[in-house]
Amino acid sequence: MKALGVLWIDAHPDVQPTTETPHAHPQVLGMLVGRGDPDFVSEVEIPVEAVRVRGSYGAGQRYL
Repeated sequence: MKALGVLWIDAHPDVQPTTETPHAHPQVLGMLVGRGDPDFVSEVEIPVEAVRVRGSYGAGQRYL
């Protein structure tokens, strides 16, 4: 199996946990890496490793 990487280009990292927001849209990237709402996370068959995610959501900030 080949490793998958993600380049996330957004104004926000979209990794907020369910404890911070009731909405799904700020959790999208978090769910792709296996973190977040269990119902959504269970739909991701192969989570992306957090170390393989790069983004443009703030210089020097690390969210994962």
